[in-house]
Amino acid sequence: PQPPYMNKIKSRTSLQTAYQIYLNEPRSSNSKQSSIDAFNQPYAQSNCNISNEYQYIGLRILTNVLELELESVQLLRTVAYKLVEFGLYNLAENIFRYIKNVRSDEPQSFRDLALLLQESNSETKNLIEISGLFKKVIFGEWEKRYSEIEVTTLLELNCFVFQFHQQRQILNSIDNRLHKT
Repeated sequence: PQPPYMNKIKSRTSLQTAYQIYLNEPRSSNSKQSSIDAFNQPYAQSNCNISNEYQYIGLRILTNVLELELESVQLLRTVAYKLVEFGLYNLAENIFRYIKNVRSDEPQSFRDLALLLQESNSETKNLIEISGLFKKVIFGEWEKRYSEIEVTTLLELNCFVFQFHQQRQILNSIDNRLHKT
């Protein structure tokens, strides 16, 4: 469902007018998806090289979503995934690290951070940290509702090892029966 104000935002040629329409809309916990949708519009325009101002406004809208429910890990993940989608890895990393700290009882928290660090094109990738996060999921004791996440994570670890050709450095600390050679 598209909120009525999205048509108003899309029809404006002025960024300031569109942003003012967004600001004038009432905020409620039901408007989370609407705010994320509102982020997509200016950000998509920024990717067309119209203006960096569009990107800035889009980020402000997206981070406003977090103010609705800062304690909601699901909402934090949604915002972090959106940041990853647009290549804003440093911002997403901060959120994923926070989630890992507050939800260390969920293997997805470790997996999300490992996948982000793997995907980011950072020259200073910490290969040991990434493999450690994967191993935490693979060898951790998790509730039954997380059954078989270690299988998926093991496949991701194998892809990671193969992709970065760092088998000796990473694999020395992993049981040889768990990886393909």
